[in-house]
Amino acid sequence: LLYHRVLPEGRPHPLGTVMDVKVFIKHVEAIARRYAVCALRDVAGGRGPRAGSAATRVVFTFDDGYWDNYEVVFPLLRRKGVPATFFVATDYIGARRPLWEWEVVQLVSTRRGPQRVMVEDEILERRSAESQVGFALRVFHRLRWASKETQTRVLEALRESSRGTEPSGRP
Repeated sequence: LLYHRVLPEGRPHPLGTVMDVKVFIKHVEAIARRYAVCALRDVAGGRGPRAGSAATRVVFTFDDGYWDNYEVVFPLLRRKGVPATFFVATDYIGARRPLWEWEVVQLVSTRRGPQRVMVEDEILERRSAESQVGFALRVFHRLRWASKETQTRVLEALRESSRGTEPSGRP
């Protein structure tokens, strides 16, 4: 099972990657009652509880390495004796900035967010009936498969735009 963020009083996020800690606890307890929860390394190596049986094994993983993974999730899972694997985006350690996906959605989804964004040679424009959050998600999904250089260039243009300065050469 793949998770990203587990927050106290976690509010829904447009990317669908935030879960309230109370809901997460219910997930963990229900899954641990019904399935064999294993560490990823054990499942990948063919080991773990009930290896070789027909029982379903479950692995908990967490992407990106948000602070709440360590301060909220890790202690909770440790108390319950549930193993998990945490994948950490090392470029962001100590950077004091959000992951690019979150920053794009945040910059585009604001009330005064841009109405158009250039990605490579394509201009994405907000549709007449599209919410600003919907537009932000469309921009994110387009950028998701773009090169790192394109992601960086678009993100910098969005930052400049949010500061009130229009980047040269961009709509």
